Amino acid sequence: MDKTRGFAARSGLVFGMAAFGMGGFWRVPDLAGGSGGTFLLLYLIMMLLAGAPGLLLELTLGRSARLAPVSGMQRLERTRPTPWSAIGVLGILAGFLIAGAGACVSSGALVCLVRTASGSLADSDPEAMAAAFGGPLTLAFALAAAALLWLCLHAGVRKGVERLGRILVPTLLVLLLGLTVCVCTQPGMAARLGACLLPQLSAVNADTAAAAAAEALRTLGVGACWAFAVGGCAHPGGSLPRSVLQITALQAAAAVLGTVLCGPVLGAAGIGSAAGPAVLLTLARQLTAMGVLGRVVGALLLLCAALASFLTALCAAEALAASLTDAGCSRRWACIAVTAALLPFGLLVSSALGGGGAGRFHVLGMGLFDFCGFLAAVLMCLGALGMALYITVRWGFRKFRREANEGAAARLRVQPWMMPYFCGVFPLLMLALLILLIGGCF
Repeated sequence: MDKTRGFAARSGLVFGMAAFGMGGFWRVPDLAGGSGGTFLLLYLIMMLLAGAPGLLLELTLGRSARLAPVSGMQRLERTRPTPWSAIGVLGILAGFLIAGAGACVSSGALVCLVRTASGSLADSDPEAMAAAFGGPLTLAFALAAAALLWLCLHAGVRKGVERLGRILVPTLLVLLLGLTVCVCTQPGMAARLGACLLPQLSAVNADTAAAAAAEALRTLGVGACWAFAVGGCAHPGGSLPRSVLQITALQAAAAVLGTVLCGPVLGAAGIGSAAGPAVLLTLARQLTAMGVLGRVVGALLLLCAALASFLTALCAAEALAASLTDAGCSRRWACIAVTAALLPFGLLVSSALGGGGAGRFHVLGMGLFDFCGFLAAVLMCLGALGMALYITVRWGFRKFRREANEGAAARLRVQPWMMPYFCGVFPLLMLALLILLIGGCF
């Protein structure tokens, strides 16, 4: 990996990884539905049990290879080709699906933002979804987002992902905190908040745990190519365990703020779980009904969703461009190819959400957007399982521990007693998650 793809500072890794999953602030309460506290608790647990260990595995492999995953696994194996490159292929496919969905949500959220600011997002509007994801304004925003995406990719990691991450990740967290305070101080909201956040043991089941684990992997970017590519850009002497803890803390903060902010509003609307981007419309409508302040809060919330989704798309696209560059493509043409591929795919997903021709596409009872999310979750789980098996049967835990602990403080090191978890429990956890994800479709 050439030096221009490295981060300018060690903190760039933290903000670069955190940028990938900031959309979790609305996805977590969406997946939670009426059991916000229960799902949030499971999500935080899965962040520690599945997300953080998987992220450390991928970052360590990436830093050791200094390349994107497909070429990186070939370098680690010192052979070309190698079946272990399948880990990178799975990540590329998952990253492409996530980038397309992120671009779709970003343009749709901007359309909702315009309609909220103008007061045209009426509670009784039956065409709101079609207008947000299938109208001409969506196309205009999608084209603008594609142009901005290309500019950020062409600027490189330091002037693109790292610079935007440093600015937007703290900005999004501050905005979410301010919006949360505004919403929670409204009359009657305290009682709704208590009912929403109180964990209910009766709501805990295998499907809920699987959804929480899958979202933890997605939020932290495990198995989606980006973490591997970020590891390849990391400073050799940086502490990966500390960075993983910082990234996990940032994503957990976004999820907690999002659940506190959105949970009571969604509870009042009586919306079910896993509504997808439609949850943004519901949030905007409910907040707009609170008056002028609610309209402002709703508009800012949609702005946060648009920015977070664009960051996700940018991070995933950067990993795709890095993979093409490592394969021999010039950086310029890699950026053009990734942007040219993501634009029509994002518009196709938008068309499906807006009731266009792609809306007739159904696989396993899921629409295009939901199927892309499901397939991405399966691919990320397979990638995480493959990385765990690689350090177990090829690298060996001792080498993984040595590589992961390079530059780490004594109190934040991978210890020998962690071997049974990384080489036994974690692979079994990924296998169980994979079975639950696939089994839930039948």
